[in-house]
Amino acid sequence: MKQCSDEEGHCVVYIHIPKTGGMTFYQILMRQFRDKTVQINNNKDIKIQFKNNPLAKCFMGHMSFKVSNYVKNPCQYISIVRHPVDRIVSLYSHIKLGDHPYSSIIKGMSLQEFVMGRITNETVNDMIRYICGRWNISDSYADDAPIDRNDFDMAKENIEKNFKMVGISERYDEFLVILKMMFGWGNMCYKKLNVTENKFSASEKDISVIQKVNNLDLELYEFIKYRFEKLLEKQNDQFWKDVKSFKNMNSFYQKMCKNHG
Repeated sequence: MKQCSDEEGHCVVYIHIPKTGGMTFYQILMRQFRDKTVQINNNKDIKIQFKNNPLAKCFMGHMSFKVSNYVKNPCQYISIVRHPVDRIVSLYSHIKLGDHPYSSIIKGMSLQEFVMGRITNETVNDMIRYICGRWNISDSYADDAPIDRNDFDMAKENIEKNFKMVGISERYDEFLVILKMMFGWGNMCYKKLNVTENKFSASEKDISVIQKVNNLDLELYEFIKYRFEKLLEKQNDQFWKDVKSFKNMNSFYQKMCKNHG
């Protein structure tokens, strides 16, 4: 696999889709790029951050594919997706149990009411919204128009033509080992961050509702999962030895982090 870390003038752009392990990934990116890493907190940040950090080598945050309109240098896009049902349940648990702007709004809501009420665009085909570029750069909110088949097709096209790598959260370690090979990065060990404990369990009806509302996200997830698994099938024995070694090393690293607070 060809390394691409030394391409002069390129910058890595990590599109962080909520509840896909992004905060955990931030620590890995910051270790690779150090003071040349810039976090984008919301869409209002985008123009300012890209303008004020011309020497940055990595931008990461909740932003859409169209941020390339604001970057002078070529972008190497990466992202991670998660099964829509797991992602939405995790999002609901995170808001319901945590300190979140919507916590008081959904206090008495069931999971189904949360999804059907569309309190936030994050519950409705949001992975496509990020990857296809359907994001209103002028303010801090996503475009409210429903995601359609054209958006799905654009997301697929972006993945095939413009993304260096899109991983799946269920194969997180394999995703990291591939990135290490691809970019020539160093230490990839991580401590899990922003993990919601005591997640709610989804009933069969809950799952059915989430799948119906996120039908295009589900289709995109299956497309990405198929591509990623095909990539894994092409890897040699050394790759799987590297994965096993990384898992062992990271297990030790996580124990050390736990022991030291």
